[in-house]
Amino acid sequence: MEKLDVIGGGSLGLLYAGYLSEQWDVTLYTKTEEQANAIKQKGILVYKEASLRFFPKVKPISSYVDKGHLAIVTLKEYQLSSIMPILKATCRPLLFIQNGMNHLKMLDKLTAENVFLGVVEHGALRLNENTVHHKGEGKTKVSVWRGEKTFLSSLLTYNKQFPFVYEDDWKEMLLGKLVINILVNPLTALYKVENGVLLENPYFLQNMRALLNEVHNVLELKDVESTFKNVLTICKNTKDNRSSMLQDLQNKGITEIDAIVGYVLEEAERKKIETPLLSFLYASIKGLEKGES
Repeated sequence: MEKLDVIGGGSLGLLYAGYLSEQWDVTLYTKTEEQANAIKQKGILVYKEASLRFFPKVKPISSYVDKGHLAIVTLKEYQLSSIMPILKATCRPLLFIQNGMNHLKMLDKLTAENVFLGVVEHGALRLNENTVHHKGEGKTKVSVWRGEKTFLSSLLTYNKQFPFVYEDDWKEMLLGKLVINILVNPLTALYKVENGVLLENPYFLQNMRALLNEVHNVLELKDVESTFKNVLTICKNTKDNRSSMLQDLQNKGITEIDAIVGYVLEEAERKKIETPLLSFLYASIKGLEKGES
């Protein structure tokens, strides 16, 4: 059985380590030894229509061993700095599935020859240290940032309930997800609503359109109307979900606002473009972070 590592024991780490352990010899690396011990004893419990229980290998990240096979890095962008010494030292293939695009700055520091990027369409909510609610099914899109596509071959042939699909253009792939994140995450977090409410409330919908226009001014999207329709479809398909940013604030945690909106603000500053709506959103979420912490 082919070996595969998953780094990070959050909602996505549990989801990926669980499902992929059906076909791979998976080792999940967690932040704490307590979480690792809990998963060893009780396994990973995935709630969907029915409950699924998986028993991958699991170790704390302090016991990390570089064995040369593919590792999927599921940590959030702001958490990557905590494991950069490990990532910089490894030569193994790495697949990053963070939201936003700020993590691209870190990739130049890596020595690994094969580095891949991915975007996640699944909805996942971690309920406790070994349990995750799989709230929305989707795909994992992957692309080559540098190196050889062949290291992704086994993932791309795994077409059961957890499919991976290949995208030729990593930048367009990330931009597509970035726009979804910008239009959905900060607004749902600010208004404290589920995704579907953005479609039901005409004023919220108007703000989504205005935000998209501002993002387009900065990033020069290829097809604005198609992009907006895709965002609306995502909101409809995940109408009962709470965005990760809303969950982070409700859990009194740090959000990914820097990785998502912060990236566009940096681009806007570089291009000398005014972005009043994005600036307002960024400051609002940072203020809520400070208030909730």
